[in-house]
Amino acid sequence: MRLLVINENVLFYKDYVENVKTEVIYKKISSSFLKLVRMLHLKSGLPFYYLWFTEKFRTIGKCENEVLLFDTVLTVPAANYLRRRFPSMRIVYWFWNHIYDVSILHHLDKGIELWSYDKKDCESYGLSYNTQFYFPKYANYHVEQYSIEQDFFFVGVEKGRKKYIDECLSLIREFTYKFIVSGNSRMARVKNWMPYEQVVDNIRRSRCVVDIVPDAQKGLTLRPLEALFLQKKLLTNFSAIKNQDFYSPNNIFIMNEDDERCLKDFINAPLSLEHENCIMEYSFASWLKRFSAKEVRVN
Repeated sequence: MRLLVINENVLFYKDYVENVKTEVIYKKISSSFLKLVRMLHLKSGLPFYYLWFTEKFRTIGKCENEVLLFDTVLTVPAANYLRRRFPSMRIVYWFWNHIYDVSILHHLDKGIELWSYDKKDCESYGLSYNTQFYFPKYANYHVEQYSIEQDFFFVGVEKGRKKYIDECLSLIREFTYKFIVSGNSRMARVKNWMPYEQVVDNIRRSRCVVDIVPDAQKGLTLRPLEALFLQKKLLTNFSAIKNQDFYSPNNIFIMNEDDERCLKDFINAPLSLEHENCIMEYSFASWLKRFSAKEVRVN
């Protein structure tokens, strides 16, 4: 199976995937104006939209039988293009974000496999389920090489979470923390963008990862797995995390459920390693295998 990414700079996973080849979907564009033109062209449904794709992507069906695409506004037309040009190809479309706009499901052609990390979305829309994943390579470091600079660390887009972020800041006001919260606009996200290697460096220098999810979120985000793999504690408002096989009250503090008077004891207590045996179930390699092992629901 080949993993298809939007461009060379898309997040961090392209350089850390295991047992799978990657390919870029779109030609490199540096001009903001051309990016806007591309977006308008793709949304318009006008012909020749495939000219924005790389030559390798347009011909990938000649050498590959299976491809995997991550959901973004730019991968819907790419998935549909492959479905129409190579009808016998297996196309897996992976939602690693909660589905806020269900209309996206109607824009994807029939025959594309729809998968999600969010169990609620799977139940609501008839998608196939696979867990969130992480890369063990990030966990290959020596804790003693990194001095602790803050108790709590969070980085992310506001995404309607301001209420919970403010509650969290009030809860940890007596501790040291580093919060980097950007607005929802593209300009704000670009201004506050942090390379993922720097995110990991901050996690390594923190005692606890902060995970704040909006009300609609029902799936496991990346942050609990960052805490799990990098051996850090977790502060979260995601109460359903109690159902995860790696849950431990020694390592995970749930806002508005656990006694906030115990937060100091929680952060100062040693990390429990009782669930180390289940970590690799959330590795990228295990995640990839499950696309072949689990029941598939086709759009």
